[in-house]
Amino acid sequence: MIDEIRAIAIFSKVAETGSFRGAARILGLSPSVVSQHIANLETRLGAPLIYRSTRNFSLTHDGAKLLESAQRMVAAAEEGLTVFSDQAAGPVGVLHVTMPQLLNTGIMIRALTSFTNRYPGIALRLSFSDAPSNLIRDGIDIAFRIGEVKDGSLKSRRIGDIARCMVASPSYVARHPKLKEPADLERWSFIRLDVIPDETVVTHPKKGKATIVGDDQISVDNSLALVQFALAGAGVASILEFAVQQDIDDGRLIKLLPEWELSKPGLFALWPPNARRNSLAHKLLEHLRMKLPPL
Repeated sequence: MIDEIRAIAIFSKVAETGSFRGAARILGLSPSVVSQHIANLETRLGAPLIYRSTRNFSLTHDGAKLLESAQRMVAAAEEGLTVFSDQAAGPVGVLHVTMPQLLNTGIMIRALTSFTNRYPGIALRLSFSDAPSNLIRDGIDIAFRIGEVKDGSLKSRRIGDIARCMVASPSYVARHPKLKEPADLERWSFIRLDVIPDETVVTHPKKGKATIVGDDQISVDNSLALVQFALAGAGVASILEFAVQQDIDDGRLIKLLPEWELSKPGLFALWPPNARRNSLAHKLLEHLRMKLPPL
């Protein structure tokens, strides 16, 4: 019975990740061991559970039925272990987290550090990357993303809205006539993230909305590069305000048209649909909701 329970737990992870190799990486096993457990389970049940080829992977009808029970079994076991560890020496485990590079700031780092101080048994494995991740395939427990959430297969929670602003270096501003209206920026060069629309919409409390296009002489796929190009005097960057607030305070960047407001994208947390309410990911989420100031 113990062997079957172990195999069912491995099967559940294979189904979640969509590959033997992905499950092996998360479980700390070799792909051949994972494959053998699945083969033994299929032999024990007398039915194939997974259609597999060099390119395709899908559950059979029997595999889909077993997965429901397998996920309930694993969730119940993990919940019991979590309750025990919480009562004993606090929660224990490894938490895989991904977030955009722009969140690699002192504000976020201090909040994450206070989390590890509060929960010394939790090991954080952090990835600061603007590249989208497949949470199930990559074994990510929780992801933080800025902007609209389009993946309906994941659970999500809006943490808040983040103010944006337009900035440029003092040397770049000095080379241009004084700004009076958004239309004046049409003759300025913009540095853009390639995933952001070229048009910048700004709103004034009395004058209403205006749209700025401008020349995008430089386009990057990395938010930190966006900031560095702005600091180097390459042009105007529309950026999350908290990410450049220190540069503004220190005079390295100038906030342009401060009376005009840019749209505020949402900051979202996303996690796999089968995560438990008392999981390590939820502990991190609740901690950040308490520790992060309004962004």
